[in-house]
Amino acid sequence: MKRILIIIAIIPLFANAQSRKTNSTTPPLIESITTDTVKGKFYQIVFSYDQSNRVMSITNKVVTISTGSNKKVKQDEQIIRRQSFEYKGSN
Repeated sequence: MKRILIIIAIIPLFANAQSRKTNSTTPPLIESITTDTVKGKFYQIVFSYDQSNRVMSITNKVVTISTGSNKKVKQDEQIIRRQSFEYKGSN
């Protein structure tokens, strides 16, 4: 009797643990690429997209993170380079 109750209790766990395949075959869009932080400074490349998932701009930034005397975190961003793209129609 205990074996039957254990099996009945375990069946829902196996039913919910199965991975479901998604129908989407498109990979996710890259939002940003960030380097490691060295002495509170890191480099970041940010991609922005339009409604058709086309790259509209690529921005290179230097981000500096520092803490002040009152333990407040301060973040400064400096844009090194920004490249913008324009599309005509669906091309």
